[in-house]
Amino acid sequence: MVNHPEAPILAFAKDLDANLGFIGQGADTEQLLSIVVRNLSAKPTDFTVLDGGVACCGGRDHSAERVVDPVFLRALHDKGGRDLLIGIPHTKALYAIASSANQPARRSFATMLEFELDRCSDINETPITDMVLRVSDGRIVTAFSLDEFIV
Repeated sequence: MVNHPEAPILAFAKDLDANLGFIGQGADTEQLLSIVVRNLSAKPTDFTVLDGGVACCGGRDHSAERVVDPVFLRALHDKGGRDLLIGIPHTKALYAIASSANQPARRSFATMLEFELDRCSDINETPITDMVLRVSDGRIVTAFSLDEFIV
């Protein structure tokens, strides 16, 4: 799980039969990111807005990767405003809420993230992060721990 003072950290991997192979130093990360963004932006921008205004994109491989997809983020911003809080507990889940959401909605958001993180081993998913990302106008501007968010 990524919980690092310089988080968020972006890692690149490629499919290798039944595994992923991480791409290391020396790779052209700008080129890799442009390929990832192009591929993700071609996908439908499907998410569901739940009670309390929490948006959820989940159940598919690469749901969490949508955090770098400008088309997807624009669709989220259209629903939740220009300043969002995003959680990506594992590869098959992304949750978002307006940063101006009321306290009950923020508690629901935090509870969903905690639930997803807690059940990772049950659903055979590797946790990604317990960090909450603040995304403003399509750009990740800061990250803080879920514990800091709940306080």
